[in-house]
Amino acid sequence: MTKPGAGGEPLSGSHPDQPREFAGASANRDFAGERLTVDPEGARVDLDAALIAAHEARDWQQLVGLYARAADGSEAAGNIDAACFYLTHAYVFALQTGDGRAPALHARLKERGREE
Repeated sequence: MTKPGAGGEPLSGSHPDQPREFAGASANRDFAGERLTVDPEGARVDLDAALIAAHEARDWQQLVGLYARAADGSEAAGNIDAACFYLTHAYVFALQTGDGRAPALHARLKERGREE
């Protein structure tokens, strides 16, 4: 497995279309009362593993927070396209579960011209 940020190579077993610029990002953001901290060392690997585990467990509400966290990291790295990719996933899961974070996610997508 390639360490994130080491030359930009994708992680072993990762989807080739999934954005990887999260590696090396550092961000702290309050998100609907949830403090999200992104650690630049190993954060991408840990986040990928958590996303896979949440998908396997069908833990839709956890996926809202995890995708929002991935969006925060991508945004901190300056990649708005990747951030919006993750925000869209977080928003869809929030809508499906009736999660109270949906309006904040929608607002972030609107701010970036990705939603009306």
